[in-house]
Amino acid sequence: MMVLYSKIYLENDKRSEATELLKSLINSNDRTYSTLSLFLLLNQNLITDYGEISILFNQLFENSSFKKETRDLLIYKKTLLDLNHLNESEILNQIKPLLDKNSIWKPQILLLMGDYYVSNKEYLKAKEFYIQILSIKNLQKEIYDRAKFQLTSINNE
Repeated sequence: MMVLYSKIYLENDKRSEATELLKSLINSNDRTYSTLSLFLLLNQNLITDYGEISILFNQLFENSSFKKETRDLLIYKKTLLDLNHLNESEILNQIKPLLDKNSIWKPQILLLMGDYYVSNKEYLKAKEFYIQILSIKNLQKEIYDRAKFQLTSINNE
């Protein structure tokens, strides 16, 4: 119900009220509404400070119990946030849970990391991630095509 109130605040251009309400929901440690609140904060760009967003993510990880898929989604979204702020080993450590198991987010994280290495002109590392994507069974065609395209682009470099 409180998430609904925050949407009403947003519709009435009361961003600070919505932000405070959503932050209090995150701190309530409700595994459903805390997550939805964080996603709404991010989607509406209510908080743009990396440090504050990182603290809110950490609050969720430390104080809420999630289903596997939700926890994996949070790891993926936190990695998107952290790519420009953490070093390579910290990022790899953060995504390790997604790489070590058959998470539904594994193809996306492999693609993200391949792109990360391409942007850093580390083509051999990028290829390793893209090749892993191609070996996944029942993969979405879009992800497969993107990995294949990136591999072709790297080979033409």
